[in-house]
Amino acid sequence: MPKRFKVINLILLLIAILFCFIILEFVLRLLYPLEYNLNKEYILTNHNVFGRVPNLEYLYKHPEFEQIITLNSKGYRDYEHELNKNDSIFRVAFVGDSFTDAYQVSFNESIPRLIEDKLNQNSNSKYEILNFGMQGFGLVPEVILIEEEVLMYKPNLIILNFFVGNDFVKMDTGVINAIPNNFWTGEHNSLKPKIYKLSFSTRVRSFLNRKFMLYSTAKKLILNNKKDNLSSEGLSDIYLKEYPSQLNENLKKTEDIFKFLKDLTSKNNSSLLIVLVPTKEQIGLTLLDNISLNNYNLEKPQKELINLLEKNDINYVNLLPKLKAENINNTFYWGLDGHFNKLGYRKASEIIYSELTLNL
Repeated sequence: MPKRFKVINLILLLIAILFCFIILEFVLRLLYPLEYNLNKEYILTNHNVFGRVPNLEYLYKHPEFEQIITLNSKGYRDYEHELNKNDSIFRVAFVGDSFTDAYQVSFNESIPRLIEDKLNQNSNSKYEILNFGMQGFGLVPEVILIEEEVLMYKPNLIILNFFVGNDFVKMDTGVINAIPNNFWTGEHNSLKPKIYKLSFSTRVRSFLNRKFMLYSTAKKLILNNKKDNLSSEGLSDIYLKEYPSQLNENLKKTEDIFKFLKDLTSKNNSSLLIVLVPTKEQIGLTLLDNISLNNYNLEKPQKELINLLEKNDINYVNLLPKLKAENINNTFYWGLDGHFNKLGYRKASEIIYSELTLNL
């Protein structure tokens, strides 16, 4: 075959492959619009955690619910806040994962909004609640977010919603570059320049993940092939009566981070409150009817976390007892989704509000 025809055939082959990629990309966007919208949300920041596109608005559609999600100019599901605070205002900053930004309910049904309404209705003081919830974040990026962004708003109180289901398992989810353990225990500021630096490859991967479903889907498939933290019964290892070494290491790291956070907030004249958010299976035991629980203690995560919080004199609220006591046939969670439903967010806000009224 003449060389000219080989070149033409190669060009035609490349065009065909490109066409197939375009069609597949288009199909994936049609089949998974929610995932595509979520991928578009996340952008790089200069402090090693992902941010979200400012002023973004889209439909978050789930089989059990759908919500219009609107982000403010800083990329949070919140209204706009001035950086400077009037001295007459008591400012509270909520930080956490998807239980905090609460895409499963309307904006006004999220915990920060419900609590702000209650505080301002029942007090002569003026309260302002800021929502720094970031869907998918683990403990590590949440604390970096507090240091690099939240404290600029000079909150009087920082409330960290800690989801026991994964916040001491997938602790680093949401960071860009890996964080060494000594970042929390001694060499913090000296490590920042190296850790926070964005490489060219990081920028390229972020661009591909935001723009192309093919890339993000392939990455997700690869990550899903890695072993998850589940036992043979399908329950997370966080409920085991005896923790494996990795979870014990994670608990130690969690304690180091909590100690760092307590010191950080104290130096910045902010109080700290940790809210322990339970999992659906902890509230509704009937969800586990066909599983043997001989080797498990479903309240083990709270037991371990409360132990280290009390050891370090850190204030906390444990949502589990009251939610469990009032649960009837999965009252507070969606059936398919693992998050609170409207009643769950409302009840959680009432529990936190009661604690706040005792201490404010």
